[in-house]
Amino acid sequence: MAAYTPSNDIPSYADHRASGSFDPNVPPKPPPKPRSEDVSRQSTPVLSQFPHQPSPLGAKPSPPTPERPLYAEQVGPQGASQAIPDPGPNWLPKILEDKSIQDLEEILRKPELLSATCHSRDAAHPSTSASDESLQAALRENIALASHLNDVEARLSHLQASTQAQLLSAHALERQWRQKQSDMDRALSPFSPSSLYQRLGAGAQDQEMVCQALEESFLEGDGAVATEREITEWVRRYRDARRLYYSRRERKERWDEGRVGGNPTKPYRLKTTVVSGDATKNNLYVQSYHTGAGLNDVALVSEGGSAAFLNGTYQQFDLSGSTFPSGLKLAYNQYYTRWLDTQINAGYGDEGFSFNGSGLISSNPQFQGWLVCDWYHGVPQLFWQYYYADIELPSSCAKVELHRANLA
Repeated sequence: MAAYTPSNDIPSYADHRASGSFDPNVPPKPPPKPRSEDVSRQSTPVLSQFPHQPSPLGAKPSPPTPERPLYAEQVGPQGASQAIPDPGPNWLPKILEDKSIQDLEEILRKPELLSATCHSRDAAHPSTSASDESLQAALRENIALASHLNDVEARLSHLQASTQAQLLSAHALERQWRQKQSDMDRALSPFSPSSLYQRLGAGAQDQEMVCQALEESFLEGDGAVATEREITEWVRRYRDARRLYYSRRERKERWDEGRVGGNPTKPYRLKTTVVSGDATKNNLYVQSYHTGAGLNDVALVSEGGSAAFLNGTYQQFDLSGSTFPSGLKLAYNQYYTRWLDTQINAGYGDEGFSFNGSGLISSNPQFQGWLVCDWYHGVPQLFWQYYYADIELPSSCAKVELHRANLA
């Protein structure tokens, strides 16, 4: 349908009013027929972008900006762009080309009818169809992502439930282990170093009293002269009692001096002596740092310290609250390092420890000495140096010796 173009010889209403023949009592001439720029001739895709906000009658649509044209390129789900030609301001759906202005205004007042007209398969512009296809592809992709998220959520819920069950099982096993450890401590308490030392001391005293009782019984007698056989039997019994007494006393004395395995009555502490490095690491005492059930790292403190004793070649500690000793262990828990952790764990620990002029040493062929460094527990920690004897130490470290010191 051809657009109407008004004749230039028809004066406008403003010119008519400005003329001297303007009469306010005479109605003006009717306005010209609507042009293609008017609302009834606007491009349907532009109006369909805002179906719930119809433009007022007589308002001209704003021209498309250069940055974002009304009909921009539609990008498909695979990223391929398709250029859609601009239909121009004179485009109307074919179904609306023969409608009157009143019908068009009626359609504009009903957003549902306007949207249905613009998106109809027969009446929609190709740009609208392309836009719908891109939107449908995006919706399908969102649905697929939502489905995937639902699957991931189900798997995550299953993993959370499984992890929770394993955590509860681990807590139950930990409680069982503590109960077993308590039962083990009670069962082994008669054989702990302190109990063995008490039994040895009590045995020596009892045997000494047995010897005294034999002496008194021989000296007092009943007034009768003992036969040679009775004297020989008494001497034999007395020698056996005294031999057992001297044996127990000697064992106790060696134990007191730390020359045999066992927990001495005067246990010692291990004290640092700085050889090189940070001087603040001097005169520190070895102290266990609890890290788990029966597990401890070796820390150093300025006061206190754990009671230690040498059980054969095992350097062991009598930790507070434990009836079973713990042993010093040279840990191998890292690789490609120049020093490693030391631990005090339940049990005997590593063998091969002894004392010489340099203090406590180990017969481990890789052992090169002791190091004290500020580390992740927030207190100085004890390490053992291996392979490399001469290295450059960090400023917070010192090479030390461990010597015996009396308990506080």
